[in-house]
Amino acid sequence: TGSCSIPFIHARSARMSAECKPSAVEDLAKFLALARKLRATGDKSYTSDLLKLAEANDGTEDPLSEEACCEIAMGFRSQRDSIRKECRATLEKVMYYLGEARFAGVQNALLRMVAGDHFSWSRLIALELCDSERKPEACLRLLEADELALKRAALEAMIPHAENPQYASELKRAALRYVAIGQDPSLRVPAAEILRSSRSYEGRDTMLQLLQDPEACSSDLLQVAIKGLAELDRGPDEPGDAEAHEAKLCGALGPLLEHGSAFVREDAACALGDVGYQGPHGLAVAALTKRPVWPESHANVLEAKTMALNS
Repeated sequence: TGSCSIPFIHARSARMSAECKPSAVEDLAKFLALARKLRATGDKSYTSDLLKLAEANDGTEDPLSEEACCEIAMGFRSQRDSIRKECRATLEKVMYYLGEARFAGVQNALLRMVAGDHFSWSRLIALELCDSERKPEACLRLLEADELALKRAALEAMIPHAENPQYASELKRAALRYVAIGQDPSLRVPAAEILRSSRSYEGRDTMLQLLQDPEACSSDLLQVAIKGLAELDRGPDEPGDAEAHEAKLCGALGPLLEHGSAFVREDAACALGDVGYQGPHGLAVAALTKRPVWPESHANVLEAKTMALNS
């Protein structure tokens, strides 16, 4: 049995249903019964019938439609992957036919499931189905989980919302916390992606700090930081600061041309082409033309250097 923590009162449901036409009441009752069967079995035939009823009751405000959606969501807790997948796919389609108030009710139920459901897999599915309005809050709640996989999923889901004006500050604080040295490497990378997508000065400064301590970063993290720095750098604050500004950036990027990862070297070469403010006699060109300890032989890196010098 169970619920999605929505305080349904069946007497209220019955009273509101009584205001509908008899056929509508019967359809809604059937809708709820099918939802319970679906979450117990994952049988696709129930999905087909549910969608037909949902479409026929387009926009209904009867609470049974909301309760049925919560019954489907209970299927996310199943030990069987096939049931979880079918319930997820069905709920995503059924929500489309809900009226605005019922849709909001189901979304709030999903948010509560993300925040505190017993099973990690049900929390992840609920997160996927949260709409864009509630997704940032859902991510912040999931980030409080103890499991590393849930934290990583929360950070990854935050990336598209990094510039959301309502949540930007909270997401940025979370990213700064998890990008720090000492955090698990699998968390540092998505945290850096959030900062890269934030289009902020904090993001730019963090990218530079990461590159200045490459031994403390994985290759994946360095790649995010290199690309982020090139994207977020706005050039020198004053025209007279161009040389000092280029020196700071090239001091971080130049050594990475000898990194053990060809992907890091390639990205570093591309970035040097973007931050060369002093022209052919600047530090970026000097870094790109410096003779490495080990001659570069990787084709993609050599091509990136050539393109950067010609940019």
